[in-house]
Amino acid sequence: MDDSRSGAGHDASGDAHALPLATASADRVKLDRVLMHVASPSRVLAEVHRVLRADGLVALAEPDWDTLVVDDPDVETSRAYTRFFTAIGQATATNRATAGR
Repeated sequence: MDDSRSGAGHDASGDAHALPLATASADRVKLDRVLMHVASPSRVLAEVHRVLRADGLVALAEPDWDTLVVDDPDVETSRAYTRFFTAIGQATATNRATAGR
């Protein structure tokens, strides 16, 4: 977390499903390739919503699985692999859209 308005910064670590921060206490939150690794992406996003101030900023970066390309001579296995990971990416996007509701 970074509070650039005061010039101070703060990093917090812990379970992303239950952030160790007070409600509306963060000016900025950055998640970079986190949601694909957690048990409940929607819960993590709800926590981000909880800790972020009303005028806060959030930056999210997750892979775009829809553009995944696997170059292998076994075309059927390559397509199955791509479909599998695309489904994970789509589920993450759905969780992101419903977080905080």
